[in-house]
Amino acid sequence: MERRTLLKGAGVVGSGFLILYFLGDQEEQNEASPDYESAERTLEDLSEVIDEADLASPDETFTLPNDILEATDAARTKIAGGSPGDSRTETIHYALEYYDDLRDYLLEAGDILIELDEIERDIVETTGTPEPIADAHLQQFESRFADFEYINEELDTGDEPLSDLLPTRESTLEETRRLKRVYNAFAAAQEGYLGISEDISEGALEREYGDGAAARDFFEAAASTPSASIDAELEGYALAEGAPSLAEYQAAIEDCRAGAEKMKESSQNLEDPSSNDRFGDGLEYVFAAREQVKRAA
Repeated sequence: MERRTLLKGAGVVGSGFLILYFLGDQEEQNEASPDYESAERTLEDLSEVIDEADLASPDETFTLPNDILEATDAARTKIAGGSPGDSRTETIHYALEYYDDLRDYLLEAGDILIELDEIERDIVETTGTPEPIADAHLQQFESRFADFEYINEELDTGDEPLSDLLPTRESTLEETRRLKRVYNAFAAAQEGYLGISEDISEGALEREYGDGAAARDFFEAAASTPSASIDAELEGYALAEGAPSLAEYQAAIEDCRAGAEKMKESSQNLEDPSSNDRFGDGLEYVFAAREQVKRAA
């Protein structure tokens, strides 16, 4: 091969390498360039999902944190390489902070739901000795909501580009607040039902031992248990499909109160021939209460 041919071939190879290098370099630059429009579309789509969800519903909110994480991770990837001082980048980051706090709150709500559900199953199946949900866990739940409430106050409501990336903030805040009220109401209802049930059980045991005075004290404590104060707008909520509603918890506590009153009366004189019949009447109310908190098969 002549020297000219060899150099010509080498030139072709060299220029081809340069072209490939240049194209590869351009591709890397394109990959590093922020795709604002795609990131914004992702967050706009997420805002629609949240607007369409019932954020006070335990069922609907339980899986929503996964949707939020998927969308926010995608948006972060799409704006990678964007200048921190760029207004478009900052707007997207503000939106991401909002969604992060919403997700943190809903994750905490999911943990509360799991715990309430486990307690309820123990109540329904009368297994073990269930304890009410811990105050510390409820306080942490309140703290997560406070963080979400704070970012709602901090965001500039007049920023139209930001508003386009977020759900309807007023209704979102209101519904998430209602979810908090629903879970607090369930925690209080479960605590009330567990407490009154324990007093009745202890009273029945003392009665069986023949100690009418001690039995009356327990029945009096049960009959004096405060009614479950449930707001009318929350009465229909349940932890899951087929699970007892807040209204049914309220009715169960009322049945237990009525039953405890009759049991207390039956323990005034254990030698009275009608004592057992009156105790049986009270027991019927307790059985009715258990039916109220049963889950559908």
